[in-house]
Amino acid sequence: MTAHTDLDAREALAERLVDDTTHALEMLSIYLGLELGLYQALNGLGAATEAEIAAATAIAPRYAREWLEQQAAAGYLACNDPERPAEQRRYLLPAFTAPGDPVERFMYGWSVLHCLPATMAERPMEATGTVLRVPTVARWAAVAGFAEFEVLPVDNPFWRFYRMHG
Repeated sequence: MTAHTDLDAREALAERLVDDTTHALEMLSIYLGLELGLYQALNGLGAATEAEIAAATAIAPRYAREWLEQQAAAGYLACNDPERPAEQRRYLLPAFTAPGDPVERFMYGWSVLHCLPATMAERPMEATGTVLRVPTVARWAAVAGFAEFEVLPVDNPFWRFYRMHG
């Protein structure tokens, strides 16, 4: 049987590794923003949509959205209207708060640097990032022919489980 203190030490180490990885992913996303001219475009445009940023920087609109959402989750950008559909949200500089919780920031870091670019390189393409929100899964379920779905009450910060119905 594992001693309670050993478990606490392992959990503390795991938490530190996730935190450090999240910070590294956020730094790499900042580097991408600098290299792709995303911050410069935002500075010039003011509050801008994903399409406006994509047009100004010659990147895919879907990638612009993921980067903008990741930057907002990390607190580097502000989103004027987060309740609007993703294509209509406007992002701007500067924002110096981190509204995303640590798990969301971790997931967006992976999304910007791996998951979304990997799925965008495949054909046929469904540009899937790491952060899957309920409206996205609802759309996918409808396209796949499911009449309804539900979010299952599984308490896990890294995973959200769904059940699809007929």
